[in-house]
Amino acid sequence: MDIVCMHPQDFESLIEVDKICFERKSSRSMRNLQLLTFNDLEGCFVAKKGDDIIGYVFSKTFGKESYIGPIGVLPEYRKYGIGKKLLDAAVLHLKAKGCSVIGLEVLPEKCDNIGFYYRLGFKTVYPTLMLEASRNSQYIDIPGVKTINLSLLSQTEQDFVVNKIRECTLTQLNGVDYSNDIRTTVGEKGNVVVALENDNPIGFFAYCELCFPYVWGAVGRHKYRNDIIRKAIFELACLNPKKELLLGINTVYNDVVNVLIDSGYRIKKSINRMLLNDGEYPGYLHKNDYFVVLRAWYS
Repeated sequence: MDIVCMHPQDFESLIEVDKICFERKSSRSMRNLQLLTFNDLEGCFVAKKGDDIIGYVFSKTFGKESYIGPIGVLPEYRKYGIGKKLLDAAVLHLKAKGCSVIGLEVLPEKCDNIGFYYRLGFKTVYPTLMLEASRNSQYIDIPGVKTINLSLLSQTEQDFVVNKIRECTLTQLNGVDYSNDIRTTVGEKGNVVVALENDNPIGFFAYCELCFPYVWGAVGRHKYRNDIIRKAIFELACLNPKKELLLGINTVYNDVVNVLIDSGYRIKKSINRMLLNDGEYPGYLHKNDYFVVLRAWYS
C-alpha cells in the first residue's frame, strides 16, 4: 500500500470510493472534485493498493489557515493505519506550506472518529452549529452601509473589491486569504454579497452549491455587525429562492447565534470542530474580537 499525491486521473475512481466511504445516496460530481482540489491538489493524497484507490484525503488552504477533509478509507481496509498515514501526509504538507492553523470537522454521524483524531494530536474546540436561514426574514436598511452583488461588477471592479478584502483578512486574521475561493465562487455562477461602508468592504458572504454547499464569509467589527450578517444572508436567499440555505457558525460567537435564532433561523445539527494541538497555535483557541468568520477555524 502506498500513499501518493492525488492526480486528476484519479477523480473518476475517487467518486465511487467517496460514495462508498460516506454511504452517500448521490455521488459527487467531477466538477465538484475539480473545485475541491483547485489550487490545493498538491495537498491531496490517495492510498493505493496496486492500481486501486482504497483511501483518500483532501486539504484546503486559505493563506496561513488550512483544514483537512474529507478523508475516507474503504470499509474493508480500515483498522490498518491507512487513515493515519493519509492524515500524516496532509499535515506534513500543510506545515511545509507554513500554515499556522490546521483544523478539521467531524460530522455527528461520524463522531466515533473523534478518538482517532485525538490520538493524532487534534483537540476539540468550539463546535459549529449548522443553521438553516429563515425564509421569513425581511430586507434590512443599515445606515451608511450598502451591499453589492460581486457578480454584477466589471472584472476591474471585482478585482479591486477582492484585493481590498484580501488586504483586510491578511492583516486582521493573521495571514488568512479568501481571495481564491471568492473568485472561484463568482466564476462558477455563485453569489458573493459584499457589504460596503464609504465604498470600502467591511464584510462578505458567499454561496455556490457546487463549490461549497453552505453560506460562508466574514464581517469585521461594526456596530451593525449582526444586522450586516442578516442582511447579506437575506440577499443570498433572494438570489437562491429555491435553495435551502445553510450556514455554519462557530459557537464562540454566541451573541451572533442568539440573534440568528431569534430571527427565525433553525438549528439543523451541531458539528464537532477540532484543531491540531502541538503547541504552535495557542492564540487560535480564543475568540477573535475583530472578525466574525463563518467557515474557518479562526476562533
